[in-house]
Amino acid sequence: MIKPQIKERSSNIVLIGDFNPHIFQPAWFVSQKLIGIQEGESAKVEIVHSDLAIFSLEWLRLEVTRTRLLAVTRDDRFHEILKDLIVGTFSILSHTPVRMMGINNTWECIINDEETWHNVGHRLAPKDIWNKVMDNPGPVSYTQ
Repeated sequence: MIKPQIKERSSNIVLIGDFNPHIFQPAWFVSQKLIGIQEGESAKVEIVHSDLAIFSLEWLRLEVTRTRLLAVTRDDRFHEILKDLIVGTFSILSHTPVRMMGINNTWECIINDEETWHNVGHRLAPKDIWNKVMDNPGPVSYTQ
């Protein structure tokens, strides 16, 4: 079987809890030494509000609402640093209630033909276990 080529890999951490979005801005991360001064100064701030904060660094996109934090990196060099940033943040904000956490990795692959696509799918999600609970399990479409 031909090995699919990975086009993009991303990692994200999702936290569900009680957050104060207004705290989550580049200046705070700089003041806590969680990011560098230059990173903080070059951050692209979309919004900082009591209900929503969104900003991006070269390697990070951070979105925070009152109930959810989403931190995403699409740069392979920063997957471990993403984890360190979140651990560092909530070590400082140790009294912030966090009820749930998800750590997700996504790979976008280039697959050049439908047969290879099906072969990858059969290996990742064998149909025989799904046949017991679904009629005709499998993907709906293939786009090249």
